[in-house]
Amino acid sequence: LPAAPENVGSKVELTQPFILSRCVMHVTIDKDNALIISYGGKEWRLHYDENKIRYGVKTFITNTHNSPSLPTKQPTEFTLPDGRSWSYDVSDGFIFLSADPNADAALFIKTSRAIWLAYEELREEVAVELFGRSVEKLTPEERDVIYRAVPVRVSETQ
Repeated sequence: LPAAPENVGSKVELTQPFILSRCVMHVTIDKDNALIISYGGKEWRLHYDENKIRYGVKTFITNTHNSPSLPTKQPTEFTLPDGRSWSYDVSDGFIFLSADPNADAALFIKTSRAIWLAYEELREEVAVELFGRSVEKLTPEERDVIYRAVPVRVSETQ
């Protein structure tokens, strides 16, 4: 075991990231291939529906109404390639995607893709709002701003 810290009782800096439960969405595929989506103290059991998954992910990540049961956001200042400053609330949301070992692998892949598409939609919305064009048409520097403003935080296990 490591030695006890010398300054017991003093402020300790965390070296590992700490994730609040409100910042976590769980997407699970059970053995019957049903999706169980939980966040904000609620849980939904549904059959695969790409639109519902995308809507749920976007609602969770954006937390537009600043719900205390959805992810916190960090006000972040970005310097744009033209030198202007831009402020955006970056979500602390994190998505865990998992599947029962007996779940359909193809369903896992489709669900993962739906989550990814939700992030792409959010990035497109921010790009159009900020730069007036899609992510595809941005310069690498502009794209970097969008990627930092809407980071993809997903952990997949199967």
